[in-house]
Amino acid sequence: MISIKGQAVRQYLSTLKAMYGEEKYAELVDKLENDEFRELAQSENILASAWYPISYANQLIAATVATIPDIPDIPEQLGKEAMARDLRGIYGYIAGFLNPDVCLRYTPRLIQTFNKGLKLEAEKLGPGHARVHFTNSSEISDLLFRTMTGGTAAIFERVGARNLTIKIVEGGKLGDPATTFELRWDA
Repeated sequence: MISIKGQAVRQYLSTLKAMYGEEKYAELVDKLENDEFRELAQSENILASAWYPISYANQLIAATVATIPDIPDIPEQLGKEAMARDLRGIYGYIAGFLNPDVCLRYTPRLIQTFNKGLKLEAEKLGPGHARVHFTNSSEISDLLFRTMTGGTAAIFERVGARNLTIKIVEGGKLGDPATTFELRWDA
């Protein structure tokens, strides 16, 4: 079973509220399938240090897409903005000392900060070319993987990757046991 850290869920929620306003936020929270998650989101009682089922994040992204269907890349936008917000302060300061190769090396550790049960291996294929392999990923929806590509972009751009592209080249759908992102950037 995959779990997501409450801090990540809180960041998604606060980012959505900041990007789209109180009214759209309330509308999308009303669309959350799980009663407990809906109540936690409405009352803003998601605990930063707690762990929640990954299905909560899947539901949140699905509700966002259903509420704001006229923005086709909203999952990627949400992931990128939420991670950019995480990279303010001390994390952004530390990121300023890194480069994409060092970041790639530490990505497996970073993912464990926000997810339990999801495994990740990073593979450098050449200058400005890498793959990130997720295993035990069958509980993650295609929309959440798209959100994760946005977050990955924010991290790699922050550490200096220019002209970055990220594609899901394997898996990437609910039920897929493995998923691979391919990253390319100007080295």
